[in-house]
Amino acid sequence: MSVLNLILFVLFYAGREPVTSTDQFSDDIGWIMENIQEKVIGSEESLVIFHSVEYYLKSAERYEWSDEIPEDIRKRYVLYPRLSQEPLEDYRPFFYDILADSLDTCQNSASAAETIFRWSSSVLKFKQTSRRDQGPLETYYSGYGRCEELMIFSASVCRTFGIPARQVYVPYWSFTDNNHAWTEVFVGGEWHYIDEGAVLDETWFSDYLEKTALVLAVSPGRPENEDIVREYHDASLINRTRNYAPSGVLLFIVTEDGEPAESARVSVCVYNWGALREIAGGFTGKDGLYSLTLGLVSVFAFSEKKGKTAFGIYTPLDSDTVRCLLDLGTYSWTDTSFFLRIK
Repeated sequence: MSVLNLILFVLFYAGREPVTSTDQFSDDIGWIMENIQEKVIGSEESLVIFHSVEYYLKSAERYEWSDEIPEDIRKRYVLYPRLSQEPLEDYRPFFYDILADSLDTCQNSASAAETIFRWSSSVLKFKQTSRRDQGPLETYYSGYGRCEELMIFSASVCRTFGIPARQVYVPYWSFTDNNHAWTEVFVGGEWHYIDEGAVLDETWFSDYLEKTALVLAVSPGRPENEDIVREYHDASLINRTRNYAPSGVLLFIVTEDGEPAESARVSVCVYNWGALREIAGGFTGKDGLYSLTLGLVSVFAFSEKKGKTAFGIYTPLDSDTVRCLLDLGTYSWTDTSFFLRIK
């Protein structure tokens, strides 16, 4: 379905006049269609895409904070209709009708974000659910969700009102079992985290951030000028660790018979739920190198290529690069013990 056909279809489907005839409206819909995971756009997906642009424009006209948003951030973190792996839902008209008047008294986007999170906390509670993410409307009507679903809900509301929001998460904590996901909002020209408590840069895990190995943000597509840890066909993982805690770089040098080992797999792990859990991984280049920015806690690193392996325990240094040699060989795995520093 072309951009023009999508617009005409939705206008016919909705039975009303277009909100705008500007080129921006068409360009924004085109950008979503190029980047959205769904390759077959039906009636439901069309309405979601249409409302993603329409309600951004309604909010931009109503609230002054839309003028502060860089173009790439506006597209990826306001227009895009999905936060994680939840189903597409046409949530923006619903949330707009509920909260638009309440946000009229907010002086800026920071105040609006905190207002949204206070409201979210009043209508939802934490409860474990299945591994398959609920959509924001399903979470609202059920009244509960796990941390990622609460993030999806609150960030979706922020996007409805033109406030850039994205998922951030710790794959595994390095100091205790479990993991966590929360929301970053772009307000005042910078990204800030917000979670339970509805206060920017202050929540229950703030005191634990210096014990964290890796913090990742999720972006649709591939954003520029970001530390990309991993790319998928429709999304990227951004390394945000430096923004949360003192950090350093581990430079893994993988060799085989004294030569750089190209295309060797490197896995970086922390201890969680009674086992070594991977938090990041990748492959070496022709130079045998793979690097990763981490918090100042110990990690277990493992490299493998064609049955040969190497492993070690390494700890980053603040604002420095630690060279970590992994020499591939044939090892017999024996029971052993080791210690990991968690600060």
